[in-house]
Amino acid sequence: MTEQLSELADWTSGDEPLLELPTDRPRTHACGSRRVDEPFAITGTMAEQVDVLAERIGTDGCVVLQTAWRLLLHRYSGQRRFVMGVTCVPVGSARADHHITEPGAVVECGDPGLLGFDALARAGGSDLMCLPGKPAEHPGDGERRSEPRIQTVRAAFAWYGQGTAVHSGPSESPVTDGSTSKAEIALTMTATSAGLDGQLSYDPDLFDRDTARRMIAHLMALLGSAYADPHTPARLLSILTTDEATRVTRQWGRGRAVSIPDLCLHELFEEQADRVPDTVAISCGDSTLTYGDLERQANQLARLLHQHGIGPECRVGVLMKRGPGVIVAILAILKAGAAYVPQDRDQPVERTTAAFAAAGVSLTIADAGTADILAPTGLPRAAATGGGVGGGCVGGGGGGGGGGRAHAPVAEEEA
Repeated sequence: MTEQLSELADWTSGDEPLLELPTDRPRTHACGSRRVDEPFAITGTMAEQVDVLAERIGTDGCVVLQTAWRLLLHRYSGQRRFVMGVTCVPVGSARADHHITEPGAVVECGDPGLLGFDALARAGGSDLMCLPGKPAEHPGDGERRSEPRIQTVRAAFAWYGQGTAVHSGPSESPVTDGSTSKAEIALTMTATSAGLDGQLSYDPDLFDRDTARRMIAHLMALLGSAYADPHTPARLLSILTTDEATRVTRQWGRGRAVSIPDLCLHELFEEQADRVPDTVAISCGDSTLTYGDLERQANQLARLLHQHGIGPECRVGVLMKRGPGVIVAILAILKAGAAYVPQDRDQPVERTTAAFAAAGVSLTIADAGTADILAPTGLPRAAATGGGVGGGCVGGGGGGGGGGRAHAPVAEEEA
């Protein structure tokens, strides 16, 4: 937990990136002149769940809703860090509590990592996840108190405790000079005797009404998921509504049943090569391999592997430049009945040597540009030379022509 909180502290330091939410329309200079409000309410069972969740965590509804809103924005944007305007006014007072930012402050939000919703909410009430905006300097006035810097934000959250007077405006209104009112998307929550009144304000030049309503539905779903298991890592909490979950799992996930033959991968490829031998299977730059070409080269290399004693239960390393030749090598290894162990040829040779040793590699397939790298290691290798693509995967040193199909054990070549 300490290490996770330290990471959060690191992520909330330095520059303050703006939130990059997906929008229904591109951002233009004309955006930002209007706001539309979408009202909603949290009452009944959901309101009780918010209260119970806050009690379990040891905080209040303000922190719970602010945490859920920040988490939802993180899930939408995928950003590790972003800034958000926050105004929190407790019950009967405009003074900020110890876990509530000053009205109009800017907070930085981080990736939740492995933290559960409960731990994330507690961290959100501390300086780790909720940093007030940096004060602006006043040159030449050393005695004058620094004032909060006005920070541009694209998202905002406001909380008003029960009994706090909140001035509600028209459903569509022009933007004023306040920093949080310029946010593209803003959530306002007001505690009432019946529960919570909510309002999602959004820029209609960027977001559709259906998008705003979907955000509200996802917020409700996220709160329900957090109530059900506040210890689950916050990034795993579901934001899907019941209808969306049903659509994903039962409609989109229910396709036409496909019968898979009881064949190995290389055998399935052989059937495809028999059906469409002249169809292009691999394209790399200006070079191409048809299914027939790929099958012939894989058979030829499989015979070379067999001559090196490779068969079932053997492991063969693959250390080649990325390209079609790698596919040829993998198919050849499977045809020989062995397992392939691919490695990045650009990594340190010591790492490659250690990986091959740990895997019990019997032989390594290397192209012309890689064979020299392995020379000092003493690892047994089969240099890929000749007519393959991307450096060649047709092994030299015997093995006959590109005739019959190779398997484990390797079949005799056809005439």
